[in-house]
Formats: sequence, C-alpha cells, structure tokens
Amino acid sequence: ITKSSSRASTADIGETMIQMLRPMLHAMIGGLIVWMCFISGVFQEHSPTPHFSSTRTKTARDQESRHGHPLIGQPLPKWQEGFLDIHHIHSGVAVSTFTVFPDGTTMLTDAGDQDLTRYVNKRYKAATFRDEWKGRLSAAEPWPNPKLRPSQQISEYLLAMWPHNDEKNTVEETKIRRPLIDYMLNTHLHSDHLGQLYEDSRIQPKSQRGGDFYLTGITEIGEHFDFGLFLDRGYPKYDFPYDLLQHWVPKRPTALGNYIKFIQHHVAAGRSRAENFEVGSDSQIVLLRNKKWNVTVRNIKSALDVSPALPNNRTVYHIPGELWPNRTHNPFGKFDENEMSNAYVLQFGNFRYYEGGDQEYHPKVDTPQGIPADVLEMDTVSPTAQMAGKVDVATLNHHGHGVRPAFCNIMDPKVLILQGWCSDHMPEHPLHMLMEDPRPNNTRNNDKNIDNGRHLFATQVFNTKLQELGPLLARHFESVLGHVVIRVSPPLLREQQEYWVYILNGQRIVTAVHGPYYPENEGAS
Repeated sequence: ITKSSSRASTADIGETMIQMLRPMLHAMIGGLIVWMCFISGVFQEHSPTPHFSSTRTKTARDQESRHGHPLIGQPLPKWQEGFLDIHHIHSGVAVSTFTVFPDGTTMLTDAGDQDLTRYVNKRYKAATFRDEWKGRLSAAEPWPNPKLRPSQQISEYLLAMWPHNDEKNTVEETKIRRPLIDYMLNTHLHSDHLGQLYEDSRIQPKSQRGGDFYLTGITEIGEHFDFGLFLDRGYPKYDFPYDLLQHWVPKRPTALGNYIKFIQHHVAAGRSRAENFEVGSDSQIVLLRNKKWNVTVRNIKSALDVSPALPNNRTVYHIPGELWPNRTHNPFGKFDENEMSNAYVLQFGNFRYYEGGDQEYHPKVDTPQGIPADVLEMDTVSPTAQMAGKVDVATLNHHGHGVRPAFCNIMDPKVLILQGWCSDHMPEHPLHMLMEDPRPNNTRNNDKNIDNGRHLFATQVFNTKLQELGPLLARHFESVLGHVVIRVSPPLLREQQEYWVYILNGQRIVTAVHGPYYPENEGAS
C-alpha cells in the first residue's frame, strides 16, 4: 500500500509540474514566433520606413524609399523633371487641381471660393431648396487656416509648391515678378470652381492690377500669378444653352460676372490669351518647355459635345436629351451647369488620368430614384466615360454624385479622388457601386498592383457622413482630410512605369504614402 501510494503521489506531482510549465512553454514558443515575424518584417508598423501598403514586404518598401520617396513627417520633395505631379488642393468650399507636367509646363484646373454665410444660410437652409437637403447639409470651413478665404489658401499652396526654383515664390516677390501658370482651365461656371463675391465686400479687396473686379477664386490666383492661356466652356460669347451674358450674368453677378470681367481685362491688357475649350483637340494643351516627353491631353467633352480620347480621331458627337424641364414655357430657365462641364484625359506613357468637373445626370421630373438609364432626361456621365475609355486615376464627377455604371465599367479607375467640401460628399449608392461591386474582368498589371480593388482618397469627408455610411462603407476611404498628390514616374526611369499617392496635411507635410501602383491600360509596359 505504501509503494502504491508513493507512485500515485509522484504521478500527481509530475502532472502538477506539467500544468505549471505549460503556460511558460506557450509563452516561450509565442515569443519565438513574434521574434521571427519581427525579423522577417511582417510587423511593418515598427519599421522606420513609411507605410506604403500592409500587403507589401519591408524589402519592397525599403526599395521604394531608396528611390526618393519622402518619409512620413517630411515635406513632399519638389517636382523633378520627367515626373508628372497632380495636386488635388483642399482649401474648404472650393475645388482646385494643380498639374506640373514632366517638362515643367503648369496647368491649374479650377480655383473656387464661396461665402459660407451666403451659401449655408441662403441655400442649404432656404425653404426653396430641395426638401431632402433642407436644413441638414453643411459646408467645410476654410482649411487649414480658418482666417483665410479658400482661394487665398490655394494661392499659398501654389506659391509653396511652385516647381521652378529659379522663379520668385513668395507673396511679396510676386508683386514684382509673377510666376506664369501656362494654362488656366475652368471646367464649368459654378462658384466652387471659379469664385464668388462675399456679402461683406470688406472681406474681398478689388484687384491692384487694374480692372473692375474683386479677388475671389480664379481672380484671386490672378493677383499672384500670370496666366498664359485661359480655357473655359464659353469664351468669348458664352452663348450656350442661351446668351449667358444677357440672361444669366445679371442674375449671378457674384460669380460669373466677376470672372468674365477678369478674363476680359487680362486679355485686353495683353497679359493672357483666352480660348474656348475645343472638343476633340489634343493640341490645345501641350508641353511648352520640352516636347520630348510622351504626354497627350485630349479634350473629350464640353457642354453637350464629346469626342473619343483616341489618336487621330477628332469626331465630335452631340449628347442627346433634355437640358431642363419646361423649356417651351421658359426658354431662359434654370439648367444644370454641372452637365456643361469640360472633361479631358491626360496620358503620360501608359498612365492615364481623367478630370471631368461636375458631370451629372438627371431623371425626368417626379421619377423615383433607381430609375433605368433609358428614362433619364439627361446623362453626361455615361457618354463622357465612353469617350474617356480605361483610365488609372480619376476624379469623381460632381464630388461623387456623378457616378454611373459606365464610369465604373468602362473607365474602371484603380485610384479615385473625391474632392469633397460638403456634408453630402459622397452619397451611399455611388460609393457602393464603385467599391462593393466587383471590377470588370481586367487583369492587366493586377498581379503587380497592391490588390484588385479600387483605392479611394478624399480631400475631405465629414465625420457625420462617415457615420451615416456605416463602418462597412466608410472603411473604403484611404484618406478623409488633406491634399491628395499623384506623382507619376517617367516611362523609362524604371523597368515599369509607376505612380504613387501622397497625402499632405495643412502644413504640406506628408502624412501617408500609398503605392507603388502600375498602369492597367492596354500596352502598359
């Protein structure tokens, strides 16, 4: 009995020791696994190199960093010859995009400004505004400096990011010698794209360069820069869909009238030229400093005319449909200026970029949402997408409202830019269409790209909008506040052409870097 009890007691002690040692063994094994993962670079958040993508290895990110990409927390390195830079500038209730072409030619697309007091109090809270929007929308404050108007902040951004080191780039120096923006392109005649006068005229001075106009939007930029060529949808007559100078400007002197005075003054003074945006042209916007780079800008749409972004094809088609209801009863009635927007496709090597302003569509009066395309009264989104063809990066039409199946399936952009400034940017249905529905069967370079999905970057998305969308849709935003910069490498610099997305804060410091991405177009290297 004693021996048996002794054996039992020894077994109990052994089991007890195993139970005590088991957690220690698990901890040791777990620690070894963690250490191995850390050494292999899986725990990328501890790496001092910038976070490009959670799916890319540390080795790849180290290689990207050695190619000159800035670290998080650093200023964006200045543009270098051979690269294409596209800056989507955030300033508040305004839209503006600054492009530096590979040879240093510069183009500014839009520069808006709006009076928050006028816009919020008299539009979003007005009883005459759309019932479903009344009282629930808000607009962005000027950013990053709430004491400056949006167009003042656009000017500061341009001066700070000016690509040519040999030219003056401070506010004081520009009064003596102003840098030249080669092309000033206005997509359409709305105040968030060209500027608006404020109710309190003391906020906006008149130009010191002569001319009877105030500084707002594009006219503000013109105080600090000269422009080589103005392009818009109406110059010089502004007569579509009717004579805007006679029937629209008297009703809207705070935006369009001020802008037209500015254009006329600068052209008359010999400082600039101005032309109507020519649909089908690929020779209106060209490189001016060095034509060796393979860059084409094709004007694919203006007003209701479209033309394909194809070489040697200048055929122009007219978009059918009714521009506004009850035209026979009111020949000078309200139409949707958004649908008049200019659009272009910029191609650099195999990289293709789309800018379409505020392309839109509208149903017949009293038609419920979710209507089929054949009962739309007007749709400029789909024909424009058909003309554009496959692109790599696209700005979202009308702050995310102008999305149709053709935009998703024909243009099929990998990277999307939302230029947001209102609490309804962007709606749920277009976001679901773009981000939840599968992309078309396009495997070109998807094996080298980060993943098969789309990547969505926003200059601003309101927190209330993110809450409204819910976590499943809100998770699709890669960024929700800041300037969004696309930088494209020269086609021959590396084995394959690449591009990156940089997010900058209000001090123009890099807060995130995404990439590299690779062109997905036919013929891409």
